[in-house]
Amino acid sequence: MTTSVPPRPSTAPPPEGAGRVLDSFLPGAGGAPVADDHGAPDHREDELLVSGTAGVYRYGDTTDTVILDHESTYTTRIIVRRPRDPRAFSGTVVLEIGHPEMGSGPVWQFCGPLVGRRGHAHVLVTTRRNNQAYGAETPISLLRSFDPVRYGPLDFEEGGMTWDILAQVAALVRSDVEANPLAGLDVARVVAGGYSGGGAYTLMYLKLFHDRWRHDDGSPLIDAYLVGEPSWYQAVSTLDDRHPDDQTVPDVDVPVISFYNMPLAPMVERVAPGATRFRPDDDTVAANGRAAGRRTYEIAGSAHVNMEGCGLPSSDLRLDHVFRLCVEHLERWVLGEPAPRGEPIAVGGEPPSALGDEHGNTSGGVRSTFVDIPRARYLQCAERGTGVMERFSPDKLRALYGSHDRYVAAVEARAAELVQQRWVLADDAAEQVATAASPSIAGWFAG
Repeated sequence: MTTSVPPRPSTAPPPEGAGRVLDSFLPGAGGAPVADDHGAPDHREDELLVSGTAGVYRYGDTTDTVILDHESTYTTRIIVRRPRDPRAFSGTVVLEIGHPEMGSGPVWQFCGPLVGRRGHAHVLVTTRRNNQAYGAETPISLLRSFDPVRYGPLDFEEGGMTWDILAQVAALVRSDVEANPLAGLDVARVVAGGYSGGGAYTLMYLKLFHDRWRHDDGSPLIDAYLVGEPSWYQAVSTLDDRHPDDQTVPDVDVPVISFYNMPLAPMVERVAPGATRFRPDDDTVAANGRAAGRRTYEIAGSAHVNMEGCGLPSSDLRLDHVFRLCVEHLERWVLGEPAPRGEPIAVGGEPPSALGDEHGNTSGGVRSTFVDIPRARYLQCAERGTGVMERFSPDKLRALYGSHDRYVAAVEARAAELVQQRWVLADDAAEQVATAASPSIAGWFAG
């Protein structure tokens, strides 16, 4: 494959309009302006329009390679969060590939506290896809509807331009050009990723474009990837509707962590029947001496999104702790400390599904205090695919732990083990212990 240096796009503030930045939204539900700082109060936020020229691609004879068909101009937007004090910057940029239909940025929403504590920067790129699943509206059309003045200049009608846009923004944030929104910061690492539809886009970029676009010295634009439970594989553009059977993480010269909230086999059967996404974990050293490799994490007891359903309340298992753990692992891996290897979720039956323990919680997988010192049964509502829970009765809780105080002590001990094993960050473990010790959970023991 021929490698190239991507052109740097231009940036500009949007027109003032109503003066509100639209952070994330659901199609058909209007918009929700940024409500808080997501745990990063010492960061400033800037919204910018990004403009340039991007290619539109189709597959070659096979779906292993892409061919440039033509180029077109675009304008999309990015939201940039950076430490107010440049001296607090860690050197790490978390580049989030926004959900290509819902427009949301769950990596920011879940990782804001980590970004704030560590002094990282975060850049959310608004993307879009062509084969809408939830209605005719796209992130671009919804932004325009939300504020026709502020978002009127957006011009992004072909989802297949996403790949070059991502490469151009990744190159921009580590450049010395005036348009760089992180000018004045010494960017050392870019960790890119997304979740759900954004996770699928991350996987596609990784497979098809990671080696195509490079820095001047041949080093990768992106130093690590987080592939968060990718949904169905998207069309590379409106010019080609083929989908590859091989949807695995390729051999690349950077670390990659993929995570799923259910066993990989039934997940793939649901979103990509007949395709392959599994490859064993590995550790490699690239030709340039960089640490590289793959990890796949299957999260025990988790779900794609926590929301009430099937007559049960929303799960309280902390998916945000999983996101923060993965971003931390990727940064450390780039610095030379490989991420731990996780066990797969235990499966059985035909078609295969997750096996449960004596409490009905998932066996195997990446563990947490929620499933190892349980206060509920954590499951997915089949009707909605959401994470729900069945609270244990007071009698069962007292039979398991004797008292609320003993339960808290068990959670604290297990949390300490998981921190030592690198399966939860210390700050997040403290949150789990605090929740276990809270009066509301104490009330579960009283009935």
